[in-house]
Amino acid sequence: MFDAGSSERPAGSKSMRQVAALYTDKPITLILSHFHYDHIYDASRFEGGVTLIDRPEIRAGVKNGLYTISALESVDAEAPPLNVAGFIADGDVIVLGNRTLDVLNLPGHTTESIVLIDRARNQTFTGDFVYKHLGGIIAFAPASDFSQYKTNSNRLLHSTNADTQFYGAHGIPRFGRDWVSLLSSELEKIVSGKPEYRYVAHYLIPGMPVRLQQNEDMYIYTTPLVDPPLFWSKWALLVVAAFGTLALYLLYYAARLFFVAVRR
Repeated sequence: MFDAGSSERPAGSKSMRQVAALYTDKPITLILSHFHYDHIYDASRFEGGVTLIDRPEIRAGVKNGLYTISALESVDAEAPPLNVAGFIADGDVIVLGNRTLDVLNLPGHTTESIVLIDRARNQTFTGDFVYKHLGGIIAFAPASDFSQYKTNSNRLLHSTNADTQFYGAHGIPRFGRDWVSLLSSELEKIVSGKPEYRYVAHYLIPGMPVRLQQNEDMYIYTTPLVDPPLFWSKWALLVVAAFGTLALYLLYYAARLFFVAVRR
């Protein structure tokens, strides 16, 4: 099972575990494409636990066989602790009877992003690393990194061929190599310092203007002013805190002058 669903569904809907049970009575291995909230909602319902990508920071986060996806990782609330059934590493091959899947860990959208390739069927399951959706490619999360995104979009292209069919987690379910190539070319503009940004609003972060890199139907949204690693760094947070404190002091000082003037 690749991903565990989102909370964004009608009340009374079946959980992803219940849906999976409609198709098989065999044991299920759950693998998460990444840790964002809209991919992990029912993960704790899988009694067999979850298989995680093998990265040092993830292994370090496992305590007593449990891994808790933090609010920062999920870009939402902290998730319930997950039983860790095991790990898969970049380059591993998953054997499913008469079907095999190659595992790629492709940081960019997030550090833990996983892509699965079925070479026999020439199909690639990309999660959120690349998808075709009017909401655009999201690259404003704390773990987004354009340099890695560009490097790994090239790796994905080199790992597939002209006839590969790609399946993303959002929007149009199937797309061709041309869409991945377009993503790669737009990321090249960004990492080479030649983007054509404009500021827009995005429904996922109302009230905050974000930068948009657009080429026809390809929309890439990222953090304002600077790229995500700097925007979400402790130094940026210190600068925001300092300016916030200064703004509050100025408001206080202005209010004090006003009341002094009124009393006179």
